Amino acid sequence: MSRNKTGKRTVTAEEKRRQALDLRRMGCTYQEIADRVGVSRGYACKLVTQALTRIQHETNEIAENVRTLELTRLDNLFRHAYQAVSDGEISAIDKCVRIMDRRAKLLGLDAPTRQEITGSLTASAEWVELRAVLIKTLGQFPEAKQAVLAAITEKTKEN
Repeated sequence: MSRNKTGKRTVTAEEKRRQALDLRRMGCTYQEIADRVGVSRGYACKLVTQALTRIQHETNEIAENVRTLELTRLDNLFRHAYQAVSDGEISAIDKCVRIMDRRAKLLGLDAPTRQEITGSLTASAEWVELRAVLIKTLGQFPEAKQAVLAAITEKTKEN
């Protein structure tokens, strides 16, 4: 038995999902949504979750379609660039490599590169501000405050 997607119950449920999501976007709590839509708090949460799940599913489908289209375009470009190389146009090699690089990035084939951060955090203005906030926050925990100050002082001496 197939469901009638234009039936009164289906349209009403879809309208409630849309309304619940709109209210959630505006910052309403689930209880406020429940009160406005005329459902229980739990059902209001379910309506929002269903609406978000549908959007996520549609978005993922769209992204996958765009990825497929881009891969098709890259394949076409590569075919032309490769033909140019085969015809003796040596400068087209660089174009082939760039297309291959873009394809690898799109598909996530490249291993992540490791980045190393150098420099001293203790000398920066951000660190001075962070340290002040940390000490103030730990003011109500004297033992923790002392331990953190000792660690900061020791680390600063090492640097």
